[in-house]
Amino acid sequence: MTAKVMAATARGGDFRQQDVFWMLVVLLLVSFVASQIAGLSSVQSLGLGMLPLAILLGMLVTNLIAPVAQLSERVGGHRVLGLAQKQLLRSGIVLFGFNLTLADIQAAGWQAIVTDVGVITLVMLIGGWIGMRWLKMPVTLVILVSIGSAVCGAAAVMAAAPLLNRKQEHVGIAVAMVALFGTLSVLVYPYWLGGAGDAGVTGLIVGSTVHEVAQVVAIGQGLAANEAADSLMQTAVVVKLMRVLLLIPTLLLLAVWLEKRQPEALQQQVDQPRKLPIPWFVLGFLAVVIFNSLVPLPAALLQLVKTAALVLMTLAMVGLGLNTRWQPMVRAGAGPLILGTILWLLLMALTLVIGGLLQ
Repeated sequence: MTAKVMAATARGGDFRQQDVFWMLVVLLLVSFVASQIAGLSSVQSLGLGMLPLAILLGMLVTNLIAPVAQLSERVGGHRVLGLAQKQLLRSGIVLFGFNLTLADIQAAGWQAIVTDVGVITLVMLIGGWIGMRWLKMPVTLVILVSIGSAVCGAAAVMAAAPLLNRKQEHVGIAVAMVALFGTLSVLVYPYWLGGAGDAGVTGLIVGSTVHEVAQVVAIGQGLAANEAADSLMQTAVVVKLMRVLLLIPTLLLLAVWLEKRQPEALQQQVDQPRKLPIPWFVLGFLAVVIFNSLVPLPAALLQLVKTAALVLMTLAMVGLGLNTRWQPMVRAGAGPLILGTILWLLLMALTLVIGGLLQ
């Protein structure tokens, strides 16, 4: 640690160099506990994936255990661990590309691409209009809740956050909405879609309208307890991963929109960058998808890389959770919950539209 960083952090409180070590211990311990909880069959049946669990558990630890909160304050997590947290997340998202190939996209067909694009577009536009015009929520919070619902849950929230110079509590609120309404989807979808016909169409519906990959898997297991299970699950996961891939154009368009939109209200809530904040790491995700399509890795190595991606993103989520406090989240009011509810109901309505068009 440089003298400059030590001096800066020391001014914020009783900073000690060993505090960084203990903060890393807490980070690793909470990540391990999150992975163990996520592995429980009862938790998997609810579709609570490791990423939402990681940030929620980090928030619980730092808000309920005073020594951890004091440690986080002394370390100044946003200064000392912030850079590492960003790099962990970005590296994890890049490696997550090994879950998808171009052959998977081709097999899913043009209907899946059109459906994913349509769902993301509608949710982002309607979420932005309702959140900013009707609920009068901060722009950053509206974008984070909307992109979490539209694209790929907690990972999308974290990926979009650097473009917004976000507040920690806004990211925490958005991830909490993903966990809440994604879990509701796991509980409701098996009954909502239980009478659906073709397994491929049902898989497309699930993959294009559910928040997290883990939630898609849980719903697929609940819907298909017969010979159609494999087909439904494969379609649902591939369509969901295609939505993850569409995070690239979504973030690029969001960056352009933030650069061009200049009203005073936005300037007060989003620190406008002078240069277009292109999220290069999501282009790395695309490069990995292409590499994975052209150079198949041995099964054992591929599984190792996939696990590494999940571990890196989990560590980043825990780091964010450890730096998030309840009080600012409470001050945000009911707006995020109302917006999350509206967007969840919109996704539910879209399942009927998609089913009606494709059945």
